[in-house]
Amino acid sequence: GASVWEYSNYNGWSNFGWVSFYDFFEQINVLDDFKFKQYKKLIKSNCFNAYEYENFVFAIQPPVKINRDVEGRLHSVSQNAVEFADHSDYYFIHGVALKAELWNKVHDKKYTFQDFLQEENEEIKSAVLSFMEELHGSDYLFMFISENLTELDTYTDKKDEQYLKGTHGGMNIGVYTLFKGSVNGIDLAFVRCYCPSTDRMFFLAVSAENNNAKDAIASLYRVPKFLSQEIKYIQRQGERFSTVFTENGKQLLENAAKEQIEELVPISGDKYFSLMRYEY
Repeated sequence: GASVWEYSNYNGWSNFGWVSFYDFFEQINVLDDFKFKQYKKLIKSNCFNAYEYENFVFAIQPPVKINRDVEGRLHSVSQNAVEFADHSDYYFIHGVALKAELWNKVHDKKYTFQDFLQEENEEIKSAVLSFMEELHGSDYLFMFISENLTELDTYTDKKDEQYLKGTHGGMNIGVYTLFKGSVNGIDLAFVRCYCPSTDRMFFLAVSAENNNAKDAIASLYRVPKFLSQEIKYIQRQGERFSTVFTENGKQLLENAAKEQIEELVPISGDKYFSLMRYEY
């Protein structure tokens, strides 16, 4: 017959409260119940889950492998997120379950844009886009959806003339172009970054709330909120960035609580580029 419950009715986290409550009264000899003693044997047996039927129950052992993201959600872009002793396994992207066939197609770059349009589940669509960017990079994701993006704005960062003495006179440090679009209701935005000196081009995913290239690039930089007015300058060495604070900022940082340091905010594009100091 059909399962009474899709997931166990008595083997879940919601039971921990009342179980500990009755366990206390059992310990002080107020409660003596045979069924409760049997129930405690079950939850102490390390049962992962159970499927209940009218006349019998299937108990499931815990997985032999579990992979999670930093927020504790089942997740992996390189292998199965959950695997059991019998080698049955399951795939998740930031807590969203994907069928093995779909996961493998995205992983092996065989997933097409037509596949994406035919997917009816919006949660899975978002997971697929996240999967692509994390595993294959922003460049790959940009090319996957490029036909649905519109070029909105370009910002060209130039050297000040005082730094051009003794050089060939090239002023451009970087050219940044913002692209935005919507794919089945999912708003997306990218900045194309081009470095004239190295002829290198790459794409960075940014928040779709940005409306110009200058602010979009700056939005990727984060600084503790209480120090946002204490930035002396920002240094760059290749693709590595570091912030130099004022003397007052350094003192504030030394005495700051962990919560203050973790509260990060962006700064405006104008402020970001005015504070940027390049190393050649």
